[in-house]
Amino acid sequence: MQTNSDSFEMKTRFNIALELHKKGDLEAAKKIYEKLIPEMAEAYINLGVIHYETGQIEKAIYHYKQALATKPDCVDVYKNIGNALKKQGRLKKVVQCYQNAIKIMPDNHEMYAYLGNALYCLGNTADAIKSYSRAVSIKPDYGKAYNEMGLVFREQGKADKAEICFFKAIQSGEKIPEACNNAGIIFKEQGDLNKAVKYYRKAIEIKPDFADAYYNLANALAKTTQIDKAIINYRKAILLKPDFGYAVCMLIRQLQHLCDWEELEKTVNKLSALSKNTSPEDLKSVEMPFLAFSISSDPCHNFMVAKSCSTAITKKISRLLDSDREKIDFSFKKRIEPESKITIGYLSNDFRNHATGHLMCSLFKLHDRNTFNINCYSHGENDQSIYQKQIENECDKFIDINSLNNLKAAQKIYQDKVDILVDLKGYTKGNRLEICAFRPAPVQVCYLGFPGTTGADFFDYIISDRIISPPEQAPFFSEKFIYLPDCYQVNNFHQKISSKNYLREEFGLPKHGFIFACFNQSYKIEKKIFISWMKILEKTPESVLWLLSKHPVMEVNLRREAKQRDIAPKRLIFTKKLPKEQHLARLKLADLMLDTATVNGHTTTSDALWAGIPVITLLGSHFASRVSASLIKAVGLPELITNNLKEYENLCIRLAKNYKELEALKSKLLQNRLTAPLFNTYDFAKNMDKAFKKIWSGYQSGSMTCRIEI
Repeated sequence: MQTNSDSFEMKTRFNIALELHKKGDLEAAKKIYEKLIPEMAEAYINLGVIHYETGQIEKAIYHYKQALATKPDCVDVYKNIGNALKKQGRLKKVVQCYQNAIKIMPDNHEMYAYLGNALYCLGNTADAIKSYSRAVSIKPDYGKAYNEMGLVFREQGKADKAEICFFKAIQSGEKIPEACNNAGIIFKEQGDLNKAVKYYRKAIEIKPDFADAYYNLANALAKTTQIDKAIINYRKAILLKPDFGYAVCMLIRQLQHLCDWEELEKTVNKLSALSKNTSPEDLKSVEMPFLAFSISSDPCHNFMVAKSCSTAITKKISRLLDSDREKIDFSFKKRIEPESKITIGYLSNDFRNHATGHLMCSLFKLHDRNTFNINCYSHGENDQSIYQKQIENECDKFIDINSLNNLKAAQKIYQDKVDILVDLKGYTKGNRLEICAFRPAPVQVCYLGFPGTTGADFFDYIISDRIISPPEQAPFFSEKFIYLPDCYQVNNFHQKISSKNYLREEFGLPKHGFIFACFNQSYKIEKKIFISWMKILEKTPESVLWLLSKHPVMEVNLRREAKQRDIAPKRLIFTKKLPKEQHLARLKLADLMLDTATVNGHTTTSDALWAGIPVITLLGSHFASRVSASLIKAVGLPELITNNLKEYENLCIRLAKNYKELEALKSKLLQNRLTAPLFNTYDFAKNMDKAFKKIWSGYQSGSMTCRIEI
């Protein structure tokens, strides 16, 4: 029998252990706790806490359960067991723990929030929202629960409900920086960047060391072209969180845009170090696929980055599927039977005034309607442009899925009996690859938007050609190749060029002299290619280089780099974006287009060729660095493809000095423009139709081939 003096002594020793525990002397605290069991449930609990803190989860659970044996109505113990089980990923057991705690204390608002989190992790979003709702009904000013509920609504695509929740969290008086940050994300997604910036700054005001808020603020500022301010905030995010891979990636992208090569090199090295330190258990690479191919031309490396991202997407979708398999059952058994027509579904957010819209807008009408139904599933803004209107009018169905969450969008595609789903985004901005990860169509294909592999097992094919992805690169693609005969890139053969005859002076160009030009985005301009450009200018003294300006700082940086190489800064002339028809007309002022190396011009190259201006390119080692070669060969000018920088420089210099040779090339280009395969959209559509027929035939026969050649 325990006496009062024994009880007093145990409490004293327990308090000593608590102090040691708080000071971090876990071993000493542990020894005292061990001497206090089995009499004290609290000692079992704190032993469990120590084991939890030191990563010994099984031992933590064991001690928590021992505490329950002596104190079965302790809600905190159930909470601790749930937290430990969550570490092990045993989410169904976690839910049971929290439910047991609620049975003991039905009005515990905190336990309902914990239960909501666990249900959300299981993918059971409907019950998660019910649980959060119960929490706030018990405690109406429970800001944290409102914030968590808002996150679930946001994932469901219910931005209006998410916004209400975040504002209730902000107004709760709890000062929740995460709620301000999340409100900022909602406004950014709605396109209200000013409000987004306002709420990110509120989050930082509450929590000055909030790295995620600095990162989101930087993203919003970059979108408003305040790149210099964005860079300051990316740096701050990285300072607060040195392993913040996404912030490092986005800082790299902005430094690329500004051509700040000194800091860029250091930051790329930092990203490389972070990548090397990523543990195999981490689902996702710290690198972003769209950045990876611009800083590395190694197809193996880029494949691994893409694969890590697709694996993370697959795992996320698998969790949702496991939680509600009955509601998400996309079965295609009946599809093997012949249908009257094959339904093709194109998926994108760029059916608008965008490079993808420019290239594709004439294709949809040309598909064989005796064989195919053509559906376009748009998850982008409706900009009412001529491109969007043409696409809407020339496909069979134009379905706006922007307001649907990923699952509902996938269900819509499945209900429409799409046979072949073609994603046009890949890892480019605004993608919704999660829709494809649900596998709403029996055959799925990626095309055009992303110059490389997705690394995903939920795509069967990639539409390509033998130049951009030669057979020996197949190990670096998760998808099987569909080789089109001439060039993978579709072009709009009806693309209008303004009839306006621009004068050189209108763009600050000299009246006389040779004009080299590059209108590729500035992130593609690397130091090595710029040095080659300066060598070309040095050997052609009467020439200038005409570039598209991204930002005044970019202009300053490039002019400084030119001066360091003894080229007069004024020989670099910068221009702004123009509407497409006008842009194509002004291209005619250039004598020769210079391509970039690691990432070629894609639409910019085909634009120049359509305008009648030859493009010199350098054949690289991965998809993004081989696109221009594919385009140039398909327009019948393979002599403009070079294999190394010396060849590239010599060809540019020779053409600048030999007027007749250049004019002959231009004449050949103007003749080929209307006859060569590159701009023959009719034949391109026929080849796509052949590819789709082969794909579907292979699916129906159960023999999806390794490669399809048209």
